[in-house]
Amino acid sequence: MNDNWKRFKPRNCFVYPSNPEEYTTSKERTYLQPQVSKAEEVARVCRDHLIIFMAEDIKVDKATVCTILDQSPHKVVNLPCEDHPYDHYVVKGFLTVNVLTHFGNEAVGGSGCI
Repeated sequence: MNDNWKRFKPRNCFVYPSNPEEYTTSKERTYLQPQVSKAEEVARVCRDHLIIFMAEDIKVDKATVCTILDQSPHKVVNLPCEDHPYDHYVVKGFLTVNVLTHFGNEAVGGSGCI
């Protein structure tokens, strides 16, 4: 995440990953791609983010970067590969949302992954 985003980020916003050490892509360019000047250059950078505008009834339980097989990105060197055929990792978050939907005297809540 660059410094401009940090400067203009709304106060009630959850951003993941916010640490530039956590990368969401890990690839090595080849001479077959249009930008031959970048051939053999390894790019391990954070290009994807999960942005959640927070409210009282939303809680982020966990956020992570992983492969489609739910493996840590540090176990896979370069993308795409046999276990993860994409050039970016999955950025996912688990939220708990308390939705006050009243059925009689009951309040219904839920959680899920985005």
